Amino acid sequence: MRHIGIVTNNIDEMIKFYQGLGFVIIEDRIENGYDLDRILGLPDTIVRTVKMGELELLQFTNKGDKKFRNLNSNGLTHIAVNVDDITRYTHNYKVGKTKTGFIQDPDGNYVEVVNV
Repeated sequence: MRHIGIVTNNIDEMIKFYQGLGFVIIEDRIENGYDLDRILGLPDTIVRTVKMGELELLQFTNKGDKKFRNLNSNGLTHIAVNVDDITRYTHNYKVGKTKTGFIQDPDGNYVEVVNV
């Protein structure tokens, strides 16, 4: 896997959330131009892209309505991260081979936290 991209309306809030899960900013830049417009099929695209390892946060200036997915929707439903202490993030988890539970980031995307 190369990366997972999450589009958000509040990138600074999302950065803080994912930094709290151990992600570190590797690159933070503004992207625009003809080639980006052509690839995305959107006119006059301006996007702030923050790369945090295999996680990529994106905030578009010309984004439409925000829509949420459920865990049983088609398409990307969640990302999973390893944590040292699951109780720092949730007390609602199941115990099997590992402790695992779900939390949501500030935009409502599901994040599975797995105690390692």
